[in-house]
Amino acid sequence: MSRCSGSLGITLNGAVFTDLDYVDDVVLFAQDQGRWQAELKRFYDAAKTMGLHTSWEKTKLQNIGYGLPPQSVSVDGHPVEVTDKFVYLGSTVDSTGYSNTDIHR
Repeated sequence: MSRCSGSLGITLNGAVFTDLDYVDDVVLFAQDQGRWQAELKRFYDAAKTMGLHTSWEKTKLQNIGYGLPPQSVSVDGHPVEVTDKFVYLGSTVDSTGYSNTDIHR
């Protein structure tokens, strides 16, 4: 084990990371609808620096608990779909913030 301990992981700016977790899903929160496009762009740019790719087909905007649907945005020419509900890990996530839709499902 001691032979391979120094060669596992990745080096980024001189730091070696050996306990890597891979993420398939991310949730970003923004209180102001005007910030959504900027926050998505920041995430997109940060992910690119690590060699990660954003799936714009799977990226969604949802306004939870505020009643008004979000306005659609695009990031670097990629449109971001607006939704009022979706299924995640078998549960329905609804814009109302309540579980009624999931219970009925």
